[in-house]
Amino acid sequence: MQIVPEVFPDEKSRRKFSSSLLDLEIEYGIVNSDSACDHCVVIHRTLEHITSGIGQESNSDYIDVVNRRLEDTKHSRITEYRDNIHTMVSGANVLPYEIEWVAGGIKTSGGRHQQVYLDKMCKQLQDTIQNRLYQDLEAMKNQDNKMKLFDEVSHHVSFCQQRARSFQGRQEQLQLIKSYLLSNCRSPLVVYGPGGSGKTALLSKVARDTKTWFKTVDTRIVIRSIGKTTSSVNVRTLLRDICQQLCLILDADDEDMPTEYKGLMNFFNQLLSQATEQSHLVILIDSLDQLTDEHDGRKMSWLPKKLPHYAHVIVSTSPDEKYECLPQLKKMLRNDAFIELPDLPVEDAVEILNHWLMKDNRALQQYQFDLIIDKFTTCALPLFLKVAYDEAMSWTSYMDPDQCKLMDTVKKMAGFKFSKMELKYGEATIKRALGYIAASRSGVTDNEIEDLLSLDDAVMDEVMVRYTPPRRHFPQIIWVKIREELSYYLTESKTYNINTIRWSHGQFNEAAIDRYLKNKDKAPSYHKAMAEYFMGEWAEKPKPFGGNTRGSLRYVSSQQMYFESNAEGEEIFYNVRKTNELPYHLLNSQQMENFKSHTLCNFEWVLAKLCGTSLRELVEEYQTALLTEPGDMDLRTLSDAIQLSGEALTKDPRQLASQMVGRLQGVLAKDVPTSPGDPRKYPFLHTFMNQAKVPSVLSLIPSIGCLTQPGGVLFDLLSGHTDPITAVTLTTDGLKALTCSKDNTMKLWDLRTGKVMRTIENVGTSVRMIRPAMNNALIVTVEGSVIKVWNIRYNELVLVIDKYVDPPEIGIAGEGKYLCALFDGSNMLRTWNLSKSNYPMLSSVTIDNHKVFQERSVLIAPNSFDERILVAFRGANVGAVHHARTGKHMHTLNCSEDSSSVTSLGITRDYYIMACRQNFMKLHEIFQLELFDQKKGRYIRSVRGCIHDRITEMHLNYIGSHAICINANEQTSTTDIAIWNVETEDHKHLARHSGVSTMGACSDFRFCLTAGKNDRSLHIWNISAKINQSQPKLKKNLGVNQIVPMVDNPRYVVARQMNNGPVSIWNVAKAKCLDKAVRIERGLSDSSDVVLIRNTRVIILTDKGFSANTDSSRPVFKTLLTYDLQSKRFIRKLDSCFIPPLPAHEYVLLDDDRLLSLSDSRNHFVIWNMNTRNPDDRIRPNFTEIEKKRGIGVRENSSLIKPGLGVTMTPWDRRSETLSAKKRRQQKEMEAEKKRIDELKNEKDNNIDQYVISGNHRIIVASFFAHHMCVFDIVDKKHTQTMVSDTSMLFLHVSAITHEGDYIVHANYDEENKMSFVTLWDCTTGNVKKRLKNESDVMALGITDNASRVIIGRGKNELHIWDPMYSRSLQKIKGYRGLEFSTESKIFVINEGKRAVVYAGDISIWDIEKASVIAIFTPDMRINCVNIALNGQLITFGLQEVSDVVTLKLTSKNTLTMLEQGGEDMFGEAPDESSEEEEDEEDYD
Repeated sequence: MQIVPEVFPDEKSRRKFSSSLLDLEIEYGIVNSDSACDHCVVIHRTLEHITSGIGQESNSDYIDVVNRRLEDTKHSRITEYRDNIHTMVSGANVLPYEIEWVAGGIKTSGGRHQQVYLDKMCKQLQDTIQNRLYQDLEAMKNQDNKMKLFDEVSHHVSFCQQRARSFQGRQEQLQLIKSYLLSNCRSPLVVYGPGGSGKTALLSKVARDTKTWFKTVDTRIVIRSIGKTTSSVNVRTLLRDICQQLCLILDADDEDMPTEYKGLMNFFNQLLSQATEQSHLVILIDSLDQLTDEHDGRKMSWLPKKLPHYAHVIVSTSPDEKYECLPQLKKMLRNDAFIELPDLPVEDAVEILNHWLMKDNRALQQYQFDLIIDKFTTCALPLFLKVAYDEAMSWTSYMDPDQCKLMDTVKKMAGFKFSKMELKYGEATIKRALGYIAASRSGVTDNEIEDLLSLDDAVMDEVMVRYTPPRRHFPQIIWVKIREELSYYLTESKTYNINTIRWSHGQFNEAAIDRYLKNKDKAPSYHKAMAEYFMGEWAEKPKPFGGNTRGSLRYVSSQQMYFESNAEGEEIFYNVRKTNELPYHLLNSQQMENFKSHTLCNFEWVLAKLCGTSLRELVEEYQTALLTEPGDMDLRTLSDAIQLSGEALTKDPRQLASQMVGRLQGVLAKDVPTSPGDPRKYPFLHTFMNQAKVPSVLSLIPSIGCLTQPGGVLFDLLSGHTDPITAVTLTTDGLKALTCSKDNTMKLWDLRTGKVMRTIENVGTSVRMIRPAMNNALIVTVEGSVIKVWNIRYNELVLVIDKYVDPPEIGIAGEGKYLCALFDGSNMLRTWNLSKSNYPMLSSVTIDNHKVFQERSVLIAPNSFDERILVAFRGANVGAVHHARTGKHMHTLNCSEDSSSVTSLGITRDYYIMACRQNFMKLHEIFQLELFDQKKGRYIRSVRGCIHDRITEMHLNYIGSHAICINANEQTSTTDIAIWNVETEDHKHLARHSGVSTMGACSDFRFCLTAGKNDRSLHIWNISAKINQSQPKLKKNLGVNQIVPMVDNPRYVVARQMNNGPVSIWNVAKAKCLDKAVRIERGLSDSSDVVLIRNTRVIILTDKGFSANTDSSRPVFKTLLTYDLQSKRFIRKLDSCFIPPLPAHEYVLLDDDRLLSLSDSRNHFVIWNMNTRNPDDRIRPNFTEIEKKRGIGVRENSSLIKPGLGVTMTPWDRRSETLSAKKRRQQKEMEAEKKRIDELKNEKDNNIDQYVISGNHRIIVASFFAHHMCVFDIVDKKHTQTMVSDTSMLFLHVSAITHEGDYIVHANYDEENKMSFVTLWDCTTGNVKKRLKNESDVMALGITDNASRVIIGRGKNELHIWDPMYSRSLQKIKGYRGLEFSTESKIFVINEGKRAVVYAGDISIWDIEKASVIAIFTPDMRINCVNIALNGQLITFGLQEVSDVVTLKLTSKNTLTMLEQGGEDMFGEAPDESSEEEEDEEDYD
């Protein structure tokens, strides 16, 4: 060591010899690592008193000891690391432990405290590393889309660079393109020429040189060569990838980027508009003719006719009319927007040929060179020149001229090449190999082509003779040689991240199709063979061949639907090649039975397609199939069901099973043949349903059909706004829409194409109303109290009316000439003439006051065909007609009934129409349209609606025959479209869908628009086909609002419907009983009664009245009824009761004979004896006794109150404070403190605000709207503890208590620290066990039975996992899209804290150990109540308008476990009915 400084003069090198291994590990792993803060875990162990026994031999294993003395240098180094470790590693990753040193050290066989320490350390270390790994895996998944984009872009860029390197000639065209890019032209540029004319090479050259042309401008270039990747041939995925790249380039947010075609089309245009003078955008798209038929991509509606400033788009296409591209582009663009590529000049061909020869160091005989040029003159294309040159490379200098042959077209040259290879490698081998490539949907992989050739007996017979391989499998070396020889003809492309082989040019592909797929072999034979391969038909069994009926194995891929990364199936990789190719080949080989049973009607295939690709690609598969079989009911129904489930499947595609079962179960239940020999209507859907009930992934399978069934109206989307839409209307022809949004824009949409035609900026972020005027040339908007008029043709603001403070409602009269505004508050009706250049005001009158509401009190008809306008007050029963130009009152329209309440107005060419609300029966309202004569304003008749209507805004179709209303129901969170035929008085509801649509418009039944409060997209509904069809009457079903599992028999739950409707019993352990209740009891109670349920007993508190035996009468329930659901009779009736009326949740049935409630004064609890009607016991707070036991009460002694420290004063104020001022300040602080203590003391007189009761009905915790909570023991009937916080009000709004009542956790806010906490209390001691700070917006809490884990639902979509017994154990999980916690949310902790059931809009099950969601169920309508059954094995819930209990079971093929049922059947269920597990096994079989 003494010579080390001489050899290594620098300190850094010497440290290798002077430092310990641990020292170096810490230095390199933590100190010098940039990622140590998050990716290192440190066990910070302190061995107390270890230095006291340095002489012990075992000490040297834990500290540095030399000659029985502590080595100071190393010890100080370790101490330095220990002191600074928190600055180098995240606090959550430092695990501190303190343990007393014991002679002999830490041993696994040591004392109990060592065992506890080792177990705790190992578990916490494992949990910390495991959670970190899961978080990193989730982060990697989130980056997956970006990596896919990088992969997509790199393939197009590398292909462009390859083609640009070999570019020669075309200087004239190159200069024209340069001039276009440097000009201010706002039209796309089209380069066209026949296949092989060099369009791709030219655009590649442009992409490479563009940067040099824009020397002073930052130019962003995007290039796509359609056909190079699979996603580029579909116009929707092409636009998606371009938009993603533009978002990355422009630093724009792509989180809410649309996924549907029309939305992407508008989003693309929107991104182009972000080009600036300093940053131009250049988009190059090659080979438009290679686009597929999806979305009519070759009709070019997606390409903007006019580009924004500084944006340039160059496209190329073939002139062949069969592709439609060029004819469509010529209709769209002006003549100077086209560049045609002429024949390549001979001079350029000679120069290019000489360049290639020199590059390859080759030479040709002159007659050979002349032959190439001579043939080139017949087909003057660069591609022909290249193919001829490649053929010439096989010639020798001494070859006879007659043997040097060239064809006169590219396709013939390709055919000539194929024929030569057939002689070389065998006719069958080349024929089938090249035929398979031509027949493929998106190319084939090397392994696939080898497997396909191995399964082809004609090929293998030929191979076995020529090469004699050891087994009947195509030799790989042969395919390698074939591919190498065809290297220019074939190219690799990306298909779902897999490299596939395709023809590099369309003419090569056409040559292969003409030669192999259209000859005697015919295309179906190729498609059939490929379909058999992708079905895996011969993967594991011998295939017979000529002369051998037993056959032989071909050793080909098994083509499984998915592959699992481990035994638990935690990571699944789907076989996207199978899902992409199989339906294409089955359809083209005309195998419809197999097509349906193996693909689109096969649940596992649908799941694999959905999870492996996307929802849109799955929908496109169904659309393709329906073009071939438009009348197929199986395909049509499944397609509709998948589209209805779009929102849920976007959240999590693994919901497919639950969504399909929830939607199709009701459909298939009705699919019963009328006679035994009749076929079913949906023959394939029954098998699909059985597969969905036992899926390959864990899913929450509903017991009944509880979602919207397919068969209704489907919607399309219009996407283009970046913020929520605030107003929508239609133009007068009904074919265009106008929308305003919080993004400060107004957009004009073409509803037939879905394109944004015009965008006006700076219209306002809170526009609430839009009206078109002057034949749609002017647009009127209202924002607050300001009216603005816009000229949409010139994108300019022409009139602002802002001098009135009252908010207006506006209508347009006189065929668009007059703007009429009725101002809320002043009741002034003012009119402006929009046909004059200065827009003068024509009249201003006050209308008769019939005001009912203070705000939003006035109504006005949106449009009028003449100079009359209809106005009214909302809620009144009268309307008025005024002359728009003069303001003169013309008619008064009186409703037919005094109880009518006007909600909306409309005018047709024949009628004035007022939509009115009326009371109907006892609990409902009904709407009707009241029609009035236009000549005299007389009432004509009413068109009645139904109790399901909710009219806030009425729309009329163009001819005035129908009224349309967007009918939103916030209670169910659903919306439909209500239609009235004003002539036939027919009324129906269509297009029911989830969500609350707050705005809409409709004048043409093909384009009915709806949008919700936070929607950025418009829903378009085509209801024209349903208008004249009869629709079933809607039934008013009372939903389930309470589900109570039986305590003594857990296989049953008891459900109670809304408004004290029927009580039903459900056997959730029997599969055959899940779709119907085993018992229903109706008419047990009135809506004003309180109904309580425990086991089979129903307790009804009824006969509400006033007590007569007290000085001051008070409301009470006078009668208590007990009904036994098993014996179906009332078993008890108690009269003359005095039970105070409370909300139903404040009563608790302790057992069959005792009822717990609050007293009428809410200051104590009462336990009622339901046999004697009298109170058995009363449990009162006893603060004095509790405080004596705990030694509390010293605050009452004012002598012990100390003055404050003047913490609100600055240091300099405190230093300059005089003694008298200090004394006065301290006196004030003492008085304030005494006042605070007195207020805390007075809070003990508060009444009980809320209470929670433990699961065993033994412990109550009550809050008092105070700084304390009380714990009561029901068994001992006493107040046991008071939990106090001087700085925080203690509430139970968000809380959870353990089953035994030992612990309670709740959310609270600390007033002193100005911080939110989640606090865990020990109910046995009354002390705080643990507090978790900075937990704001807590909406739901769940806790394990031993309080070892708390689950926190926070904010909108965050789930936090807190293990209070461990320090720094908080784990935060970002929820999935759509997880929205609210005050109604619930969390149930099951499986000893390993899993949690979360209700937050959706119902989801979470794996707490892995911090991931297991399964989700998204309903269509609002859930009323949720509970768990069979100890968390099942989830039960009730919906708003479904009278049945819905049961969810977590199911998959790999988890078919028997339910732990317990209890016996009690209600006469048939003994042969299967259990839940048996039913699963039947479905699986």
